[in-house]
Amino acid sequence: DSPSLQDMTDGGGWGGIRLAIIGLGLSGAASMMYEVAWTRSLSLVIGSSTYAFSTMLVTFLAGLALGSYLFSRLARRRTVNLFFFGGLQLGIGLGALLVTPFFDRLPEVFVWAFRISQSPGFMKVLQFAISALAMFLPTLFMGATFPCVAQIASRELAHVGYDIGRIYFANTLGAIAGTVLAGFFLIPTWGLQATLKMAVSLNLGLALILFVATRATGWWRSTALAPLLAMVALYISPAWDMRVMASGVAIYGRGYFGHVGKESLRSAIARMDRLVFYRDGISATVSVHRAGETTYLRINGKTDASNAGDMHTQLMMGHLPLLFRPEAKRALIIGLGSAVTGGATAVHPVERIDIIEIEPAVVEASAFFRKENRDILRNPRAKVFIADGRNFLLAAKDPYDVVISEPSNPWMRGIGNLFSVEFYELVARRLAPRGVVCQWIHAYSLFPDDVKMVVRTFRSVFPHTAVWNTIRGDLLLIGAKEPLTLDYNQLRSQYESLAGLREDMTRIGFRSPLAFLADFLLTEEGAAQYAQHAWLNTDDLPLLEFSAPESLYADTVQLNHQVLQAFRQQEFPRIINLPEEALHSAGFRRDLGLSFWAKERPEEALAQFNEALRLDPRDIQSLLHRGHAHLRLGSVLRAEADFKAAVKINPGVGEIHEALAHLYKAQKMWEMAEAEFRRALALKPEDIRTLAGLADLLRERQRPGDAVL
Repeated sequence: DSPSLQDMTDGGGWGGIRLAIIGLGLSGAASMMYEVAWTRSLSLVIGSSTYAFSTMLVTFLAGLALGSYLFSRLARRRTVNLFFFGGLQLGIGLGALLVTPFFDRLPEVFVWAFRISQSPGFMKVLQFAISALAMFLPTLFMGATFPCVAQIASRELAHVGYDIGRIYFANTLGAIAGTVLAGFFLIPTWGLQATLKMAVSLNLGLALILFVATRATGWWRSTALAPLLAMVALYISPAWDMRVMASGVAIYGRGYFGHVGKESLRSAIARMDRLVFYRDGISATVSVHRAGETTYLRINGKTDASNAGDMHTQLMMGHLPLLFRPEAKRALIIGLGSAVTGGATAVHPVERIDIIEIEPAVVEASAFFRKENRDILRNPRAKVFIADGRNFLLAAKDPYDVVISEPSNPWMRGIGNLFSVEFYELVARRLAPRGVVCQWIHAYSLFPDDVKMVVRTFRSVFPHTAVWNTIRGDLLLIGAKEPLTLDYNQLRSQYESLAGLREDMTRIGFRSPLAFLADFLLTEEGAAQYAQHAWLNTDDLPLLEFSAPESLYADTVQLNHQVLQAFRQQEFPRIINLPEEALHSAGFRRDLGLSFWAKERPEEALAQFNEALRLDPRDIQSLLHRGHAHLRLGSVLRAEADFKAAVKINPGVGEIHEALAHLYKAQKMWEMAEAEFRRALALKPEDIRTLAGLADLLRERQRPGDAVL
């Protein structure tokens, strides 16, 4: 039987009840679409740490709870019917509509507030405030929908259990459908903003259906126009600026301080770099940016790879474990990133490289690094698996000779379980005899106790662990179940026979087979003493997941470096078959100094150049490079003395005269600088750099005619 007008208006009758229950299911689906899309969108603004996600969840649940409570107070004073339910749907849609088009403005709000303080307590308050700004109003109306439908559908006390059960079924089914639809289909296919628009449209469309179904009379009839007008406003709203959404303000907020107030965040970001790839993936938002010649990959706004400063770490993660195990046949890499580590691994004669990546969009983004990663994804020895690293290890059967783990930072939500005892036990079960594990961990924005926790947790499974330091703030843990030893004969053979290895080493400043020892930091004994009193990070007690975000805005690089250096027991690791003179020659020490110089560590470089000159006081190149190190450290007179000493030994080296010329120019000693430039040009008349230096000097001295000549 068709329901009567009265049935439809007050919610009574089977037709009205069915419509209310179906509407609740659709509303539940929309609510979960909001929750999934809001969480992902807000993570780009306030960060992806456990605390950030907790504030989002607290905001969402608090809105639902308060909305349910307010409805219980309001429902006593008026009739609850389908029209009222439609009003709630309209409220959800309008509340979301007030925020959704302006989501890309929230990063600017974050930066403004971020300037006040970066303390952990303030950041949690800020994260909650922005979450509330984005979600609180719509969730108030969401919280009222379930009790509203419960009141409409429950007419007899004897059947209240049956009625509430049906309501729960519809709401839960809708929530499951909305979560699956948003997370696995809508966001990866159409993106975050389109998913939010679809959720808003679902609420507004449901409001329109409910308003029409009630056949309201009088001025109430005009309310049906409100959802229509809102949908028009929704779909004519501008698209988000993806450059702003992927800017990582929650991590790099300080970098934007100088721009806020002078220009908009959007303008500053547009001027700083260019967005060349953007994808809202299943588990993360992935973007690729270019600034000049630098290309970098970001995941949820956090830079995880680049072809600039990160290259040293990315390359050594592939090479270092294979220098310890040159006979390795099977390698496993957990985390694709730019795929540079995979490309470095493929330089060695391994037979198979399995690469695990949880987010398909990262695989797409790695194509922008084909030159740097040697197009590893087309290498027949490499195979990419879209999977969770831990689940893959659980299912894997064949052992691996080398396992490389390069996840994101542990203050990103869900990453801490890739630094736990249980994870390393999984790795150990899949490790072949004499296998080697390489684990990346950072020493920046991470307090010393957390770095120690990672080292001790790693050592609890791999007791033979040494610590290596690539670039400033990046550490590599090389671990095994058996003692680790380098073989000089194998190192030299690898360096001479593998052109790709030599190419990579040269690129990062290593000019000889042993120059990579500049990365060595702690022996097994030193690592054991360093981490002996630290906590263990386990799945049951995930301390790192909650402690790491506390140090996100702390500058801890120098502090961690000093703590690690305090446990350094010897300069180099154990190397067998090493000739007595290999580590005691001026050439080796000079190469080591140049390695430290490439790593932008001038103090260590200076120490090596000093040692080289102690071994050979007439080593011109060591004098030249020591002079540059003195200049970098502000010792102008010492630099001049080194350059002059080099000239005295051999006045026919143009580089030395050029170095003196730049030194004198910086001190505004114009005549002396010009004389040195001309001496350098007499030795190498076609050198463009020297010609440009002299021309620039003459221009500064107001002699443009001479500069042109």
